[in-house]
Amino acid sequence: RIMKAKGIDNYLRLAKTIKQDYPETEFHVVGAMEEDYQSVIEDLNKSGTIIYHGSVQEIRFIYEQVQAVILPSYHEGLSNVLLEAASTGRVIIASHISGCKETFIEGESGFGFNPHDFNDMMNSVKKFIQISLENKERMGLKGRDYVEKHFDRRLIIQNYIKTIEEVL
Repeated sequence: RIMKAKGIDNYLRLAKTIKQDYPETEFHVVGAMEEDYQSVIEDLNKSGTIIYHGSVQEIRFIYEQVQAVILPSYHEGLSNVLLEAASTGRVIIASHISGCKETFIEGESGFGFNPHDFNDMMNSVKKFIQISLENKERMGLKGRDYVEKHFDRRLIIQNYIKTIEEVL
């Protein structure tokens, strides 16, 4: 969802700033607008600063186009977006907040940054940009492995059943 609490303002600022030094970098934006960002998003899309996809039913096609997923959110439950991204082998770049930081291993499958800290976020993104494609792919595979081992729904259901049986 496109909203202030998800960090869209910093993400759009990041896209403008990074594109100055790395013009070949693409910044995709996906989701319905829950707040009044229509004109800003349209302008940045027309200028080529971002690629806006709107609401998407089949998100895997977006994941196939990107190497990393950036979520500069200020608060989250456990982020489904980051779990999905990691499961597709994408590197995670996200706020160091509960709900995001659990979805990756710092420096191995993603990079974190302090929420509301634009420079920290920018440094994490630049760190990602500067690593080799081989290392990006390796990080993505580590992220997929991590998510499979820790967030597989079957494991979670088994743990629920075990806990219920212990209580009964």
